[in-house]
Amino acid sequence: MIALLALGLVAGSAGATPAAYPAAAVVDAFKGLCGNPTSVDAIRAAARDHGWAEFTPAPASNLGKILANGKAMASQIVAKDAKMQLSSFVAFRKTVAGRDIEATTDTATIAASGKTITATGCQIYDFAALAMPDDSALTAWAGRAPDKKVDTGQIAMSSWDNGLARPISKLMVAYTPATSPLADTSRMVMLGLVIKSQQFTVAQ
Repeated sequence: MIALLALGLVAGSAGATPAAYPAAAVVDAFKGLCGNPTSVDAIRAAARDHGWAEFTPAPASNLGKILANGKAMASQIVAKDAKMQLSSFVAFRKTVAGRDIEATTDTATIAASGKTITATGCQIYDFAALAMPDDSALTAWAGRAPDKKVDTGQIAMSSWDNGLARPISKLMVAYTPATSPLADTSRMVMLGLVIKSQQFTVAQ
């Protein structure tokens, strides 16, 4: 995937000139892992090909908290719908231009009307990112402008739905500051930068 142009994220200490965020490297890492999320096995293969290491996040880590909350919500959904099945979450990590980037993937399957619909998601996280990225390069990669752009102060997000130029069904980039309720350590949903792709497949 082409690099995000003018990403706008900065890192550095107070009083010093902040270094430019390594946008091209981070987006290339996303492309390598999540550019074609046909299945968890396919993403695992992409991880091996692009230098991602599979690991088990510590429960107290940011990713561990997000996964725990995601599993709890997923369990509630499955308990109410016997037709839905969820795969285990798989986590990866990689150092990209000196930054610790983590990632997860998972699959949900539901049987309905004689068809089996499978949704596979893949997302990368930079928990130390400090701002929402410019979405111009993701727009070029998706083949059109975002369907929705939101900035509430608690979360900033650009998202694309079906009809993308790429082999994905949905694409999203979002930034959540540490002050957001979504980043509350007791029920963490999002924190920092996340770029996510999702692919839906239908089988008879």
